[in-house]
Amino acid sequence: MMSYYPCHVLLVEDNPGDARLVEEYLQESPDVACDLARAETVAAARDLLRQERFDLIMSDLGLPDSQGINTFHQLNEVAPDTPIIILTGLGDREVALACLREGAQDYINKNDMSTPSLGKAVRYALERWQSQQALKASEEKFNKVFHHSPVWVVISLLEDGTYLEVNEAFLAGVGYTRDEVLGKSSLELGVWSSESERREIVNLIKQKGSVSNREIVRHTKDGSELPTLYSGELLEIDGRICLVSVEQDISALKKAEAERLKIEQQLLQVQKLESLGVLAGGIAHDFNNMLMGILGNAELARMDLSPESPVGVYFEQIETAARRLADLTNQLLAYSGRGRFVVKAINLSSLVTELSSLLNTVISKQAQVRLNLDENLPSVQVDVTQMRQVIMNLITNASDALQERNGTITICTGTTMVDRDYLASTHLEEDLPTGTYVYLEVSDTGVGMDLETQEKIFDPFFTTKFTGRGLGLAAVQGIIRSHNGTIKVYSEPGKGTAIKVLLPISQVAVQSIAESLPTDGDLSKPIQVLLVDDDETVRKVTCRSLEKMGCRVLTAQDGVDGLNLFRKHLGEMDLVVLDMTMPRLSGEETFQQLRRLKPSVKVLLTSGYNEQESTNRFTGKGLAGFIQKPFTPTELRRKMRDILPEKF
Repeated sequence: MMSYYPCHVLLVEDNPGDARLVEEYLQESPDVACDLARAETVAAARDLLRQERFDLIMSDLGLPDSQGINTFHQLNEVAPDTPIIILTGLGDREVALACLREGAQDYINKNDMSTPSLGKAVRYALERWQSQQALKASEEKFNKVFHHSPVWVVISLLEDGTYLEVNEAFLAGVGYTRDEVLGKSSLELGVWSSESERREIVNLIKQKGSVSNREIVRHTKDGSELPTLYSGELLEIDGRICLVSVEQDISALKKAEAERLKIEQQLLQVQKLESLGVLAGGIAHDFNNMLMGILGNAELARMDLSPESPVGVYFEQIETAARRLADLTNQLLAYSGRGRFVVKAINLSSLVTELSSLLNTVISKQAQVRLNLDENLPSVQVDVTQMRQVIMNLITNASDALQERNGTITICTGTTMVDRDYLASTHLEEDLPTGTYVYLEVSDTGVGMDLETQEKIFDPFFTTKFTGRGLGLAAVQGIIRSHNGTIKVYSEPGKGTAIKVLLPISQVAVQSIAESLPTDGDLSKPIQVLLVDDDETVRKVTCRSLEKMGCRVLTAQDGVDGLNLFRKHLGEMDLVVLDMTMPRLSGEETFQQLRRLKPSVKVLLTSGYNEQESTNRFTGKGLAGFIQKPFTPTELRRKMRDILPEKF
């Protein structure tokens, strides 16, 4: 060990004078460079050894809490991989020799210590220790290779394949005992697939001297087949030409490779979905902000018109078109996995029954609809609006598959038990738990699909029909993914298609599907509102909507400006309408600052994303409410009435 390698030494010595001498000698030694930590008792030394790693221990045998060889035992017990040098007095030589026999590296008489002797003793002890550790590691590797290797090693006669010696890995692989193998030939036991295969390998070895990594198939005692990588070469033993064969069972590797390819394909699919989802979600968010201007201004303009005005019908048409655009953004949000808005525990059969009256408007006149619904389904927690979209999408696709021919569309609900293999065959397996799921299946007797088409049906805007059909099944996939469910597709060309949606069972009691809207009302007291939104169009239309209902409004373009206004009007402020996504200071950060300034402040959060996506970080923090963009003046009024009923 060279002097420029620092050595971390633990000195266990209760005598300050002896400890000082050791430290000085080591500092002066040209043979080693040491830094010392000191303990005065065995107990203190053991604590240090548990906390950090030392390169060497130097210890007196006579300590306040331990004497003689017991000191060595206690130190060696807690640090068996650290070399120990014993420091002895005049009467401790025999004890020191006993320590050497039990594993100590050296002993040094304190009375004979000097800078040269102590430095060399430390250096030699460390070098011996390193050599011993290297030898020990080499022996362990040798044992592992030759006694515990998973590779098959076989020595057999070249002429007929009689086994002379085999290792345990080979016996474990082929399923025979040593007595069953030795003295028998590989052909006799049927380990080779055929005599011709062995002959081919033997001829190659005779020509080239060896064969490396040849993939072959071995047959086990129970008749199973094992793929292996075979390597062999000739060896003369006692005057006889033998064949030394080394093989590796690659069945696990082949299985792992198949699994790797499967995971790789799943990862590519997930990455594709994630990237498209981020894009779709971003477009939907920005689009909802723009729709705020269209919907809001159209309703405000209509409010100012007399009921008899012929212009009113045009504004109604603008609002209808804008709402259809909003529905499209909801499909984008659904595809991105951000489409769950109001989650309820429902009976899925009840939802299908509710929609059955609308089926005639979306299906072919040649289609006959059959319902096979389980009325006693467990509840599932879903966004009702999104699930309506799922059902109608599936039914529309089933109708299109009939291609204006007579056929049947069957809608079934029920429960099913699924295992890991079943989940692996679905389109959204993603480590879902096994167990019982509620399912909705829509099947048709239409044209069916080949495998190539089935692989593409969930791609955005993919269609086998005319273009422009929208997100379709891609949105269905996004909705089911956001509900922690999965989708199973069965289809054959000419034999129809069945698409089964599976959803996890909920323990929450079934809730009513019907929704009641609050009634409007005029303000009885003025409301002071702070509106914070970075989008100018949204600020303008929301400000006009608030002023229209009689509110006093202050506006800010971001969280920083909003907080400055809030501080100036702290005592007057009744409500803050706050956007979630803003530059400089996000809605979440602004909300936290608002609550610090006035813990009782009521904040209505707005966002182009859905409620669950936007408010999960506000749970339990006093958020007054949420409204998703695009919203109309009427919807804003209803939300404010819920938050500030005393003002209406």
